[in-house]
Amino acid sequence: MTASGTDGSLSACRSIAEDVARLACYDALAEPPVPVLASIPAGDATPPPTPAELFGRDAGESEDIVLRAAGIEQIEELRARVTGVRLDAYGKLTVTLDNGQVWSQIDSPALNLKSGDEVRIRRAAMGSYLLAEVDGKRSSRVRRSR
Repeated sequence: MTASGTDGSLSACRSIAEDVARLACYDALAEPPVPVLASIPAGDATPPPTPAELFGRDAGESEDIVLRAAGIEQIEELRARVTGVRLDAYGKLTVTLDNGQVWSQIDSPALNLKSGDEVRIRRAAMGSYLLAEVDGKRSSRVRRSR
């Protein structure tokens, strides 16, 4: 039995007779694996920028530099399905998407969205984002909440 067994607890690790396997089980409990964000082939990685290299640059330029260094492709538009819509106290929309992201409306007019609608979020001027139904012409400026 390993740490990834049925209960993943210390008792599961204690039941392992072999020393190396038991230690590996305890290690797995103590430090869960770090998720890999991007796979970069050896030799293709750019060293990460230092804080001094980013100092004084605008946020968009800094983001581009960091993403390139990490080997992550920047996208200009995202499409997803709406899984939840609610209005805040000011009548602004908060939209939850099927990818887990939550976006909040920051300007008017409110869009008429419902669960199941397909939306697109695209980059706009000065670091802002616009949310619109894929087939619609109206859009609303949004900010990512989560």
